[in-house]
Amino acid sequence: MVRTCALATLLIARLWPLVPPAVGQKQGQAVSSVKLYVFDCGRLKSGNPQPLLDRGITTTDMSVAAYLVVHPRGTLVWDTGVIADELVKPEGTTEARATVHKTLIGQLAEIGYKPGDITYLALSHNHYDHSANANEFCRRDVACAKSRARRNVSPNTSCQPKPSQPAL
Repeated sequence: MVRTCALATLLIARLWPLVPPAVGQKQGQAVSSVKLYVFDCGRLKSGNPQPLLDRGITTTDMSVAAYLVVHPRGTLVWDTGVIADELVKPEGTTEARATVHKTLIGQLAEIGYKPGDITYLALSHNHYDHSANANEFCRRDVACAKSRARRNVSPNTSCQPKPSQPAL
């Protein structure tokens, strides 16, 4: 988790200067500094804890997080959770090895954002525990990471970079 967060921060810091000003920035919300929000997208039980236990790691359940970066040039969601929001019940939902109690869209709403306010989508890698809600952010006006996001979303969803914006 720490490695993923550090990698995400480094990647965003290196690529952000190359990103043109966004047309999708939430109107009425002038941003003068970068903000990072971390969302609780549940827990995932290790499918094979033995290698971790053999190395002395006693906690093998993993947290699942998503991130929102708010920047003067736009908003970026990094990863989108393990269980699709429409399946999450108020009392929580367990599916296979994953348990989720709060929806990603609900957590965004708590801080004043909705999927339509998001300018960029990036997925750390092509696993289900990072991409469950990717379809919520894939619109014609959202720039997605070049290939990873498109492989994770429904074929009926348009998740293509905007012509005026480079693919991340």
